[in-house]
Amino acid sequence: MDMKIREAREMAGLAQNELAAKIGVAPNTLHGYESGKHDPRSDMLIKIAKACGVTVDFLLGLDTKKPPAKNTLAVTDIEHELIENFRLCTEDDQVAIRQIVARVAAAAAPAVKEEQESVDERILRGLEDYLDNSDLPAGPQASKEA
Repeated sequence: MDMKIREAREMAGLAQNELAAKIGVAPNTLHGYESGKHDPRSDMLIKIAKACGVTVDFLLGLDTKKPPAKNTLAVTDIEHELIENFRLCTEDDQVAIRQIVARVAAAAAPAVKEEQESVDERILRGLEDYLDNSDLPAGPQASKEA
């Protein structure tokens, strides 16, 4: 049966080994599904559809319209260039690039977290100041004493 598994995977921006890992099969099994050598069972079609953000009908070729892109974020020209260059890389290089980006993002995360904690502290101080200057009872003990 002619299925659109490869098209769905590519639309989702997944490498073959990434989709295989997501659905719990070996990459060569997924290759067999994509090439039409093997037909996946219905439960596997559901896993593939969910992982790619499409319907089973789309995979089976029953739904001819393409689903909306999974990622609807606006992409800058620089990001387009990065994506185009990324797609020219081998799968091994793509894995290495993703690891580097993850490390850079992890290194930046503490600064973002620190900034969020700073915002949270300012909010708490503001609440404390408000409560200190309001006519509200001090807490549960105040209502028992009244």
